[in-house]
Amino acid sequence: MFLCRVFWMLYCLWKPWLIPPILYGINTYIVYSKKMDFAEFERRFILLEPLIRETGRHVREQRKSEQINVIIKPDGSPVTNLDLYANKRICTFLEENFPGEVVIGEESENKQYKPGAGCVWYIDPIDGTKAFIDGREGYFVLIGLCIDGVPVFGMIYQPEKDILMYGWTGRPALAVNGSSTVEVMKSERPSWDHNIPIVMKAIRSEHRDYFKSQFNVARASFQDEMIDMLGSLYGASNGYISYRPTAYWDLCAPAALLHASGYELAGEAEVGPVLFNDGTLSTSFYYCLPPDTPASFIKELWIRHGNP
Repeated sequence: MFLCRVFWMLYCLWKPWLIPPILYGINTYIVYSKKMDFAEFERRFILLEPLIRETGRHVREQRKSEQINVIIKPDGSPVTNLDLYANKRICTFLEENFPGEVVIGEESENKQYKPGAGCVWYIDPIDGTKAFIDGREGYFVLIGLCIDGVPVFGMIYQPEKDILMYGWTGRPALAVNGSSTVEVMKSERPSWDHNIPIVMKAIRSEHRDYFKSQFNVARASFQDEMIDMLGSLYGASNGYISYRPTAYWDLCAPAALLHASGYELAGEAEVGPVLFNDGTLSTSFYYCLPPDTPASFIKELWIRHGNP
């Protein structure tokens, strides 16, 4: 029996993709990461595009026909039967098509996963549930993928406007209006510019004043009916900083689009990177900034948040 085990271990080192995911999840994720090239991202997009569109259209039509039931979760936030429907549909599809990869939906009961997981999907079935309940347009379906904790693939669908935004490593973010008009969301590489404000969430006024006085950086205005992080792709801002505790399913997809368009993420920091595979589900600090952002500015972000 001992010799059999030794033989199996040596064989798995030679053929690591044969290691059962349940027994050796982390090794399998490393192999997945190495295979995740442009063609594989594109294949996944082709698989997921009909799913995210059909899911979004279904919840839109159900709301129009008033087939919506509101439930108050233990934390006091609202959720609807359509959140639950979309969550189950998307998570089930991902689990069936990408076995061995972690799938976490906001409304899933089981959100536990092993720290250090190589591939983690985050789904927000209806981002903007309050807007959805109130009958407004500002809600979205979010699907994001992290590799080694860094968002690298994102899809965001706005059902009321039939706009699909997507991007991945090697594919700058695109927006498709309907099924034909394609728009590059940000054609030029992002660059540090004092004249363009940055989205700042839950940052105290004294810190904002300091950033303004020392770095000449102003706070961007929040946009109605838009995901705050995406303002950079529409020219409304030049980055995103948040000190507000935020779930990974809210951050993953938009961060992936910014990353695809050239912005650097907190997960790429040399010191204390914020990775979405740390075994938790949220972070109280995150940023997406131009790649030439002064190191002194990023250092001040960490200091003022209270991290090393």
